[in-house]
Amino acid sequence: MISEKDALFFHEPGSKEDALYWAETNAWTIYIPEESIMILVYVLFRKPHGVALVNVCVIQGFCQHPYEALHNDFYVHLPIPENTQIGKYEFANGLSVEVTKPPMDYKVDYVARDGTELHYTYEGLMPPYDISDPEMDPITAKRSKEDLAQHQGLGTAYNNHFDHTGHIRGELKLRGKTYPIDNVSTMDHSWGPRPEASSGHMAWGNIHFGRDLAIHSMFTIDPRASRDYGPLAHGYVMENGKAYGLVDGRGRVTEHDGFYSLGLDVEVEDVRGKTFHYTGKAMATYPWYYLPNVPGFYTMFEYEMDGRKAYGGVMDFMHMDYLVQGVPR
Repeated sequence: MISEKDALFFHEPGSKEDALYWAETNAWTIYIPEESIMILVYVLFRKPHGVALVNVCVIQGFCQHPYEALHNDFYVHLPIPENTQIGKYEFANGLSVEVTKPPMDYKVDYVARDGTELHYTYEGLMPPYDISDPEMDPITAKRSKEDLAQHQGLGTAYNNHFDHTGHIRGELKLRGKTYPIDNVSTMDHSWGPRPEASSGHMAWGNIHFGRDLAIHSMFTIDPRASRDYGPLAHGYVMENGKAYGLVDGRGRVTEHDGFYSLGLDVEVEDVRGKTFHYTGKAMATYPWYYLPNVPGFYTMFEYEMDGRKAYGGVMDFMHMDYLVQGVPR
């Protein structure tokens, strides 16, 4: 179970070996569907080394390269100011984050050197979903942590991790235009050893119908072998403020451009035995690098389920060692 302290204070590595690659992250995905805009705010602290990777990017439509973003502010080694904690921090690039109601609510402000501004509040709509808690996650309940890492290919980066659905309200100011933000979306927070030399291949995806219903899933993937998703690593259905862990799921990329997913067909089942079948059509794409050698092929989707529309995205993460073998047809 995630506590207030998990959102307020840095977690300490358990050993010198862990400290070498220790990382603690915050990430928000934000959507402005009517403009086909998606926004990423990402911080990866390397606290034992005193630096952080910090990225704020704004994407509109279909982009194949990082320079096609409307705004991409990316630092790999920003100094972490003294006395900083995960619950309140500010960086020299203009990003500041404060937990206003731990572990549920946040306030984020960003003023860039080029005049771009992003201001929003994040209101948690459910308790943070702890994928390591067997009482919360039915897949974890069936497997040991070591077995999970080997079976799902997520490695130590997800030894401690929560996903969270919330309501984001605010505005983006970009190139002389102001865009209102008012949508339900997903953030996450991880801590643990995160080496840059290896990582699993994973589709991290979310779909938001509104404050009453959202679905989050993590599937392992191997697009060179198959366009199918699976096995299911973790996930939940958020319905009316409660999270129900996923017990099973399957999916398929129905249309793609290289490593980018452009069409999806997914079905998941939660612990109640309730199934959800949805399809997605791409609205925007972007190659987002959560580490310099681990891009996430990020697609914003318009989803449909039982005649109801929703919005969200999928990041297909793959390590560079895998990518350089060639692009699948």
